Amino acid sequence: MNISNYLCIVISLYIFTLGIFVYLLPDRKKVKTNFSILCMLIAIWVISFTLRQFVKSEYRHLAFDWMLIPTIFFPILLDRIVTLISNPNNKISKVKFATLLTLSSYFSIAAFNCSYSIIIDTDNFTYTSTIHYHFLILYQISYSCFCAYKLKNYTNTFRGNQKVQFKLMSLGVIIILIFAVTFIYILPLMGIFQSYLATIGAIIALSLWSVAILQHNAFELKSDILSGKYVPLLKRITLYPFLGIFFILDPKEFQILSHEFKSNTVSDFLSSDLILKSTTNLNTNKRAEVLARKYNNYLK
Repeated sequence: MNISNYLCIVISLYIFTLGIFVYLLPDRKKVKTNFSILCMLIAIWVISFTLRQFVKSEYRHLAFDWMLIPTIFFPILLDRIVTLISNPNNKISKVKFATLLTLSSYFSIAAFNCSYSIIIDTDNFTYTSTIHYHFLILYQISYSCFCAYKLKNYTNTFRGNQKVQFKLMSLGVIIILIFAVTFIYILPLMGIFQSYLATIGAIIALSLWSVAILQHNAFELKSDILSGKYVPLLKRITLYPFLGIFFILDPKEFQILSHEFKSNTVSDFLSSDLILKSTTNLNTNKRAEVLARKYNNYLK
C-alpha cells in the first residue's frame, strides 16, 4: 500500500476512536451523540479512499459514488451540533426536517444510481463530474457556510466558555471547507486528483470540535481536577489547551472567570481553616500542614 492508504487508515481509526470516547463520556448526550455519528460517517468516508482500491475494476464506479453517501449528512449533523451547543433543548422544525429529508433523499438516490461522475480511469480514479455532483458540492458548501454564519452570530452573542466553543467550531468549519473545496472540487476540475488529502482537514476540524464540545465548563473542570475528583482522561488532556485558547480569544472574560475561580478557592480555604479551628485543638502550624496537604494541587 502507498502512503495515501496508510494516511487514510490512521485518520479513520483516530476519528472513529474519538467519536467513541466522546460518546462514552457523561452529560450533554444529544450533542455528543450527534458528534459521534458525524465521526462514524466521516471515518467511513475516509477509509473508503483505501477500500475502493480493492474493488474490482468493473464495480469501481459504484465504489466511487457510493462513498459519497456519508458526506450527504455531514452539514446536517454539524448544524445540529452547533444548535444544541447554543440551546440543548432545541427541536428541529417540521419544515426544516421535511426539507432536509427531501434533499438527502435526492442526493442518496443519485449516489445509488451512480449519477455523480463518469469514471475515466478506474485504476487511478480519475473522473468527470456531472450536474448532480455540482449540486451536491453546492449543497454542502452552502449549508456549511450557513453553519459558519450561525457560529459567527453566536460568537457575538455569548460570552466566556460558549464564546470560545463557537470560535473553535468556526475555525474547524473554515479548515474543513478549505481542504474539501480545494482537494475534492477545485483540483479535480483542473485534472489533479488527490481527494484523499481532504481527510487532513477533517481530522483537524473534528479535533477542534471535540475540544469545543468537551470543554463546556472549563473552570469547573479545573476545580474538579485540582480537588482530586475523577475527570475522564480526554477532558483532562483537552482542558489546558482550551484554557490557553480561551485566554487568547477572550482575555477579558478569562480574567473575570479566573478571578472568580481564585476567589472561590480562597473562600473554601478560609472556611476549611475556620472549621479546623472550631472543631480541633490544632495550632496554627498544624492547621497549615493539614490545609497544605488538602490544597496541595492548588498551591503548585
